[in-house]
This record gives sequence, C-alpha cells and structure tokens, in this order.
Amino acid sequence: MKGSKNLQYRPNNLVVVPKNKRILEQRRHIPLETRLRLYDEVHRLRKRGSSYRKIASEIYQMCGIKLSKSSVGYWLTGKHRPHNSVKILPEDIKPSPALAYVIGVILGDGFTIKRGKYLYVIGLKCRDIETIDEFRYAIAKIKKSRPCKPYLERRDKAWRVDIVSRTLYDLLKKPIDLERVKPYVEHDKRCSRNFLKGLFDSEGSMDKKHGYITLYNTDLDLLKYVKGLLLKLKIQVTGPHRKSMKGKTLYNKKNGKIYTCDKDVFYLYIKANSTQRYAKLIGFTIRRKLERLKRRMQA
Repeated sequence: MKGSKNLQYRPNNLVVVPKNKRILEQRRHIPLETRLRLYDEVHRLRKRGSSYRKIASEIYQMCGIKLSKSSVGYWLTGKHRPHNSVKILPEDIKPSPALAYVIGVILGDGFTIKRGKYLYVIGLKCRDIETIDEFRYAIAKIKKSRPCKPYLERRDKAWRVDIVSRTLYDLLKKPIDLERVKPYVEHDKRCSRNFLKGLFDSEGSMDKKHGYITLYNTDLDLLKYVKGLLLKLKIQVTGPHRKSMKGKTLYNKKNGKIYTCDKDVFYLYIKANSTQRYAKLIGFTIRRKLERLKRRMQA
C-alpha cells in the first residue's frame, strides 16, 4: 500500500501516527475516545501475557502514544480509569447553584452523548477556558471531588471537557425535558441566577454598538422560559424573535466557514437600560464579555 512504510499495524479503531510525527507532548491531553480504546488494548495485551514495559512499548509502536509503566499498572489494577468518570448517585442530585449552572450550559453549547451500552457522557466544548473551568468546577461541587481535566482540541482551537456519569446524563440528555429540570432551576433565586449565567455564558453575546445582551437558541419554548425568569428579576427583555429560518445559509466571519441552518433560530435580547441590573444579578464568567459589560456600564 502506498505510504505504508511509515505506518505500523494497529488494532481496529486505534489512531495511527506516522513515525516522523510521533513526538507527543506528555502534557497534551488524549481525547476520551482514544483513551478508552487504549484502555481496552492495554487489557488485551496483558491477557496475552505482556509485561507492563512490553505493553507500553507495543502501544507506542501501534499508535505513537507514550504510556508510562505506572499508567499501565494503574489501569490494570483498577486504581485509575482512563476517563473523567464521576460517580454521582441519584440521591446526590439535589438543587444547588452548581447544578443549575450545569443545566444552563448543557441547554446552550453543552452536549450529551451515549457511546455503546455503558458509556454516558456530558460535556462542553468552547473556545473560552473560563466557561470550561466554571463548568468543571460546578461538576466537582456536585460530586464534592476534584475537577475533571480539560484538553485542547488544536484543530478547532477549542477547549473540551468530558464527564462520564449515567445519573447526570439521564437528567440532562438532549433534548432536555424542561419540566423535569425546572425544580432545580427554580429552587431559589441563586439557582435561577446561576442557570441564567450558565446559559448566557454558553450562548449569550453582547452587542458592541448598542449595548444590549442577546441570547440565541433553536428552542423557542426555552427562550420563552428564560424570558419569564428574567422578567421576575425585573430585567427588561424583548423577544423571542426569529433570527433565521431552517435552510438558510450563514457565513461565519471568524472562521470563514459557511453553514446551513437545520432548524429555525430565535433570539431574545436584554435592553441596554437593564444591562447594569443584569451585571449585578447574573453577569458573565468569560473575561472578554465581562470587560465589554463594564465598558458599557461606564459609558
């Protein structure tokens, strides 16, 4: 096969890296899917009778990823697992500002994925590390454990964090049942505010020219619900309005890509005269949005 001289045999689905590109930074995080496949391969090689050193060597020869002997040992003895697995029992899911923030993020740019029969994932991918940090620290508060580690997807120049939790997946799987999460959002004022903060951190933006804050989403019922929460906080908001219709072609100036809307997109916006109240009660986690908000308030 053409070019096969630079490649080594590897098991199905394992990523292969050409020999001349096998120098990987040890601090660079390996994506969840790759880690899980490596985990299975380590156990397969151990059953074949390979030593820890031999397993690490074979993994490197197969896919160009360096595993230390200690990592191999931890995986085989069960001391560590290769993913951000968070053991959250149903009784751990109680109303809290942290959970409300997570719900808001998942309703925005967050995602839920089921892989196979037993892997249930929630996560977030975005370019703002502040939102990633706020999200993973919120998960840590729910579980009362150390925060999961994020990693950088260099191709998209975006940060990502994956959390494996059947309990959180069942609560937040998309499309989210609004009626099911409302008790967690409306538990108290702090929960409502943190829910809004998570959603606006994820999908909110601030207009540079006019100073109003905008929230976009394809779920019209969600935007109506958000509008009601904002009005309860005496924050003036208009909408929802239709931004674009299904099938419309959009051009992204930031990355130069063209997209086609697969759903209608709606938006609502907070009026400029309510910006100060929004900043006081909700605010943003993202630094650039905070700075823009401060400049608007000082104008």
